[in-house]
Parts: sequence; C-alpha cells; structure tokens
Amino acid sequence: MFARGRQFPLSSYGWLVGFVVFWIAVLLFQFRPASVSLGIKYKSKDLEDRFNQPNRFSQLLYVANRTALICRLPKVASTAQMMLIRRMNGAPNWNSTLNSEIRDRAGRTSNKVKKWKEVLNPAIKKMVVVRNPVNRLLSGYLDKILKSNRLSMLPKSNGTTVTETPSFEEFVDILDSVPIDTVDKHFRPQVTLCRMNEIPYDMVVKYEDRQTGVRKFLESIGMWEEFGKDGWGPHGTSAFFEKTESIVMDYGPRDLAITEEKDLSEYYTAELLERVFRLYEKDFLAMEHLGYTREVGDYI
Repeated sequence: MFARGRQFPLSSYGWLVGFVVFWIAVLLFQFRPASVSLGIKYKSKDLEDRFNQPNRFSQLLYVANRTALICRLPKVASTAQMMLIRRMNGAPNWNSTLNSEIRDRAGRTSNKVKKWKEVLNPAIKKMVVVRNPVNRLLSGYLDKILKSNRLSMLPKSNGTTVTETPSFEEFVDILDSVPIDTVDKHFRPQVTLCRMNEIPYDMVVKYEDRQTGVRKFLESIGMWEEFGKDGWGPHGTSAFFEKTESIVMDYGPRDLAITEEKDLSEYYTAELLERVFRLYEKDFLAMEHLGYTREVGDYI
C-alpha cells in the first residue's frame, strides 16, 4: 500500500509504462487492416484510394441483410448468381428470366459496398465463384461477339473501331492490343474485377464445383435451407446450381455451350493458348491452387 500523499518519482513507474505500451502495440497489431488473400499487403490509405476509384468494387453485392458479400463475375454463371442475390435480398420477381429484371440496377445500387472498411470486416463473409480463364474467354467471345455481335464491347484495334465480327484469334489480337485491365468486364481478368489481390475472401469456388461450393458458403451463413435447397429450376423443385437443370442454372448462351475441354481445339491453337496464358497471367497465378494450369497439353 502506498502511503497517502507520498510522492514517487516517475522512474518508479517505468515498468508500468512499459507494460501499457506493450499492450497498446498488441492491440494495434490485432486490429490492423486484414492482409490480402493472395499474400500482398496494402496500407489502409492504399485500400481507401483504390475503393474511391469509380466502379472499383462494382461487382461486390451484399446479401442477407448485408451480412455477406458475393462478387459476381461476368461469364461465370453470373445470371444465376444474380437471381440468387435478388432472392436473398427479397426481390419479388427474383426468378424472372427477363434481362431487364435480372439486371435491375436500382435493386443493385442499394446493395453495393459503400465503405471500403466493410470489405475487410471479417464478420462479413465473402465469396467469389471463378472460372478457368481459357474457358471464360471463349465463352465471352461466343456469347457476346459471335452470337450477339456486340462489337461495341471491343476496344479500338490500333485506334480503329471494330465493325466486322472477328474470328476468335482476331478477337484475342484486339484484346492484346490494349491493357487487359481496361477491356470490357466480360473479358477483363477476374482478379481485377473482384480485387482478389486485396480482399480476403472466405470462399473461392471453382466454376466446375459451383453447386457444392456455393452450398457450403450458404450453409456457413445459415442461408442454404431458405434460399438454396429448393425453389430453383423450371418447376421450382431443384436446388441452386443443381446439375440436372438446364433452364435457370445455365441461363445464357445455351445454344453455344461449347466451352468444355474437348471442344477447345476448335478455337484454340497452342500458340493462342500461350498468348491467353500471358494475357491472364495474374488470374492463373491467383487460381493455381485450384488446378487451372498453364500447360497447353491440359487443354488441347
């Protein structure tokens, strides 16, 4: 016990000051911004600056009363995922196959991330479904360019607007003529769109395993029974991404669904594959652990 009124020199409290400083340092380290999912670390200011850039996180959408985030990648079963997001967010017409309703921008705006710190909040579970870049690029070409002839999606080739439907090789030439991160989102690297070098996703699901992977994610947030177990398919009796269904689950270029491995040789040569490996190098690096290789022999 210290005697009342007795004075002690500051040096007597050195151990106490050191103890307090130590625990402050521990707490600051504990609550530092989360490291990115691929081992690259960014300072808070870096992330804030990135978030403030237009459309930087435009693919990230909240679900389930803002308790989880799904990054919806174009050409990765994105329409089916949008239906799931709309259902989880209470849209009355969530199962509509009309593009105007599936892509309801008014509904999306209210469910977008508004503060960059939300992205790093570990309490908010995050998922992204990814696809082999080789298959995704071909799917984008077949759907948006060959079938829909949406040439406006293409960047100018050597400063000239593309006016005729290009072959697949010419299509790759056009993408290769500009920085790949600046092309239309249907052809842009997945790492860029979903910020996979910055966001610590709780689950990265392979497109090929989407039924199992998405189910695990929904179960982890307690939403499978209500939103994923049934209500899907033409009769409303199937589970989300159930492989036996073809209408809702594979909504999109159904008549051009020729992006399976056995069909790749119809469009790809060894040289073209090597170019795509280079163009989408950061996607392959990020997804290497998923088995998406850069070996020509694995594709043709």
